[in-house]
Amino acid sequence: PTLREFWEPLMNVFAKLKVNHRPTLKLYRGLVETVTEETARCQEERKPLIYKKKLPKELPSYEPKVYESGVKGSKLGDDQDEINHKILNSKVKRMKRQAVRELRRDNEFLRHTRDVDQSRKDHEAKLRYKQALAHLDRERAE
Repeated sequence: PTLREFWEPLMNVFAKLKVNHRPTLKLYRGLVETVTEETARCQEERKPLIYKKKLPKELPSYEPKVYESGVKGSKLGDDQDEINHKILNSKVKRMKRQAVRELRRDNEFLRHTRDVDQSRKDHEAKLRYKQALAHLDRERAE
């Protein structure tokens, strides 16, 4: 609400009041004058409300896909950029699968070589143990 709208009902009440006491009368008149001056000033300065016009949001426009040859069932389409993009994507996927396959083979080879080394070390330790036992048996026999 504006200042005028706020004070108008109060000013109507003030107009109906009868004040006889002098100090109160001065205060009353000062209040009424101040309120009327302020409401008049605010009324002059007040600008009418103007709603800002909002322009509608512009929707993005895309180029339509137009196929020149009109071949239905074609997986690639007719746009050369689209064809190249799909071909490159398939090549990348193929290379990824090959890399994963190669990593599996490498891991299997490494695991096999570790197993062979470990079994060779176990075999050598077993031979040394047997030789040590045979040596002890010979010493006991003597």
